[in-house]
Amino acid sequence: MKIDPATWPRLSKLLDEGLDLPADSRSSWLASLGPEYSDVLPTLRRMLALDFSADEDMLSTLPRFDEPLLTLSPGHRIGPYRIVSTLGRGGMGVVYRAQRDDGKFEQKVAIKVVSAGLN
Repeated sequence: MKIDPATWPRLSKLLDEGLDLPADSRSSWLASLGPEYSDVLPTLRRMLALDFSADEDMLSTLPRFDEPLLTLSPGHRIGPYRIVSTLGRGGMGVVYRAQRDDGKFEQKVAIKVVSAGLN
């Protein structure tokens, strides 16, 4: 299941609401959602219908985001900062060592670029 990162915040909020309801109340709740949710309603219905049984690997049913993780290389600029190197990489994103490079003052910083869908 692929989900547009731009719609994930709305979808996530509705998914939390739907999962808090008893399973037999979800259909009427979905029917009560207005037309402003028509873009996320089909995906929401599919996600609420998933069976998260103890035997199933729940991670395999989670949505995948289409947008790749932004990767920066040394010399790339973000605002007044210039990327120097990569400090670390993990499930949440990448952390870069950077330094202020606009001539106003000197400053070394760490910049974290969060994976798509988590921001």
